[in-house]
Amino acid sequence: MPNISTFIKRFGEEKAKSEFNKWYQEYRTRNLEKNREYNREYNKNWRAMFGPEEYQREWRAKNPEKYQAQRKLQWAIKKGKIKKPKFCENCPRSVGLVGHHSDYSLPFLVVWLCHACHRAVHYGNNKNRWIIEKEGNKKWQEFRN
Repeated sequence: MPNISTFIKRFGEEKAKSEFNKWYQEYRTRNLEKNREYNREYNKNWRAMFGPEEYQREWRAKNPEKYQAQRKLQWAIKKGKIKKPKFCENCPRSVGLVGHHSDYSLPFLVVWLCHACHRAVHYGNNKNRWIIEKEGNKKWQEFRN
């Protein structure tokens, strides 16, 4: 299977990307069943090696308080007791919102974040974490009063 550099040599820099995309779309159409079979086999092998059920079971056993808080929040959303907002509380994104718990003993007290902001809280710079923790503390104060 050729890569983009082959198309750059053949068509030049400007036309290469569109030609590669066109070729790749045709390739996928021609080899649809072959690709599906490959993906089925790959996924089957991956699940056999890294089964999500086993990973989840281990995580739940190690983190029962986190798991219970997540389950309670999911239940409250499903029953309509808590409304999930349309936008992230830290940025204007509206896709893939998750509830971030600052305190797992208060499962319904969450800051709603998009995936990127949630990752920033756990793995990113301290500035974002401070903003979100401050927001969480404001909510906590409102909750307590």
